[in-house]
Amino acid sequence: MNESPITPDYWLTGLTLDEYVAGMKMNQSHMTRRLASVQLTSAERSAFARYHSRMRFLVMTEDWCGDALMNLPVVARIVEALPDADLRVFVRSTAVELNAYYAGRDVTKIPVVTLFLDEGFRELATWVERPRTADAWRTEWMAAHPDFVLGKNPAQLSPEERQQRMRQLMDLMAEMEAQYDAGMNSDTVTEIRALLDQTVAA
Repeated sequence: MNESPITPDYWLTGLTLDEYVAGMKMNQSHMTRRLASVQLTSAERSAFARYHSRMRFLVMTEDWCGDALMNLPVVARIVEALPDADLRVFVRSTAVELNAYYAGRDVTKIPVVTLFLDEGFRELATWVERPRTADAWRTEWMAAHPDFVLGKNPAQLSPEERQQRMRQLMDLMAEMEAQYDAGMNSDTVTEIRALLDQTVAA
């Protein structure tokens, strides 16, 4: 396994959430809207307020990633609810060392959310991509749309296929966001809270 590149100095090279959003080339307006709309319940905020350890949440992602668009705002709300936590975002295409580290662990999906504890950046847990309920929903959606052409290289598509894919992507993202707002935001919260319960004393 590759040695972790995460040190205090490396951590500081990551982007704050505001810096990441300001630099987004894709989905910036959608991310801004979700960051404004996604909220934890009062019970969820109270649950996270019980943890008093110093924590850092590292997120590796790309601005085109739909799963990041859904889940980064949830992670941001979790970090805000914790008494002593910080968040840094690393863009996979430019974070070469970090990407190699995760690839060496067979972590190839994004977003990757890794939780660290204390000044020594002791890694506690890693959460990847999306909650299990979103996996199940996406599988059902793909089965119901057998003509979906997401897996093809855009350069290999005809103009008509590219238009079709854009319509399908917009439909997928709209339906996915509705599912998150209807309950899957809380599914992400539940999975990350379970990781905290396993690794951090409240």
